[in-house]
Amino acid sequence: KLGISNLVCGTSTPVTNEELTLTTTLFNSETSDATVKSLTYAIKGGKVIGTDTTGYTVAASSTLDVPFKWTPTDARSMTITVTAVIEQDGKDYTFTKDITLDVLNADDLVYIGIDASHYNEYVNGNYKDSMGNFGELASKYSVRTVQLNTSADLIAACSNPKYKALILTAPSRRLAAAQADPKTYSAEELAAITAFNNAGGTVILAGWSDNYENYDVIQNNPAIKHMAATQNEVLQALGSSLRIADDATYDDVRSAADGVDKWRLYFNTYGQSFLTDGVEVDPAHPYDRLYTEVFSHYGGASVYAVDADGNPTSALPATVTPVVYTHPTTYSVDVDKDGLGGANVPKYAYAENDSRLLAMASEQLEGKGLIIVSGAAFMSNFEVQATISDNGSE
Repeated sequence: KLGISNLVCGTSTPVTNEELTLTTTLFNSETSDATVKSLTYAIKGGKVIGTDTTGYTVAASSTLDVPFKWTPTDARSMTITVTAVIEQDGKDYTFTKDITLDVLNADDLVYIGIDASHYNEYVNGNYKDSMGNFGELASKYSVRTVQLNTSADLIAACSNPKYKALILTAPSRRLAAAQADPKTYSAEELAAITAFNNAGGTVILAGWSDNYENYDVIQNNPAIKHMAATQNEVLQALGSSLRIADDATYDDVRSAADGVDKWRLYFNTYGQSFLTDGVEVDPAHPYDRLYTEVFSHYGGASVYAVDADGNPTSALPATVTPVVYTHPTTYSVDVDKDGLGGANVPKYAYAENDSRLLAMASEQLEGKGLIIVSGAAFMSNFEVQATISDNGSE
């Protein structure tokens, strides 16, 4: 009852000339401690890439994770074998475990930076580490997602030509740590993101409902900028006319009537945007997810446009394209009662006598990169399925 239970790679898409971490998990279900005399890592059919003779102890009835850092230089599929020599009660035992890595050429990839330096929701805030499905899908198109853990990482990515897009999900106001230290974008970060967009980089911003800042610690401290205001500072710096509303999107007909939360929404009405090319909508079954591809929008806010003076407007500029509309029965709620949501949020004409809130829109300013604004983090694991087994009902 001793050995290796797992060998995993901490990088979903390994690339050349970039360090990765292989973690070997050792287990000892015996009644006496064991000593790891050596861990040897080798490419099957090739050379040894590292040996660890630290001499770890795996206590009785416990497990131990041992990391090994390595930088691949060749772009190819390879199997790495870890060989562990473990001593227990005066006797040596040898165990092996394999892992197959598909190392890609870093120079052939497109990079997307995902901000994790502002307690960003689904990244490093609430529901952290929930962007894996998006990264897995992206890798199939030779696109690599990279988590930008610090302000320095974010600023550096903005000036690195291999990055073609940035994703900024809402900075959390829900976590206790985020409430104690609510993150906003510094002047240096705003300048870097603006320069990135001016040079043609795509910037994707996601909001979150004010359901998730309806807390006394926030409501009693007007110095704390809300999520919408924080994201809108970026949009203003970019020169965009789009804004994220400080509200929540509720629906009594399409959600509450089905016995789920009023903010658990699946939209099925799309604008004339290239982003929705290929999306299937069956008019005979518009709400049945077996027939119609829907836009998952949980706990989200709405999106609107402002005029040249920064005032909300019900007339969309020519630079703006609606991407996803809400249902006709969806409405804006000012959950935290700060006077910014509710009836103040404009609606936009989807069809004659049918104005609706927007859930997502894009803006293309002349000579700049695309700007995409969503009221919710549409690329989180909860919204994006990478395989059928993620959710068999959809």
